[in-house]
Amino acid sequence: MVVGVRVESENIQTGIIKHCNSSYFTMVAQNKDGKNVAIPGLILNTEEAVRRFARSIARQKQSKNRSNNFRASEFKIDEHLELLKQHNTKIEL
Repeated sequence: MVVGVRVESENIQTGIIKHCNSSYFTMVAQNKDGKNVAIPGLILNTEEAVRRFARSIARQKQSKNRSNNFRASEFKIDEHLELLKQHNTKIEL
């Protein structure tokens, strides 16, 4: 199960609330022996629940793609040099 956390701060003098951070963490069900176990399927009973779950699937795919694209054994520096030129960097290899 992936759980999203949104952190907000509130200025107690003005009442202004602002978003500070968001993150996700994964929870895994385990049995007494510490082995991963299946859980009952998720029941999506609102359009908002379906939207959020679909978004989480897309986010997981993006995360896997990011990990694969930057794996040391797969990294191709030439594919990224143009991007780095757009930032304040100096490459000295």
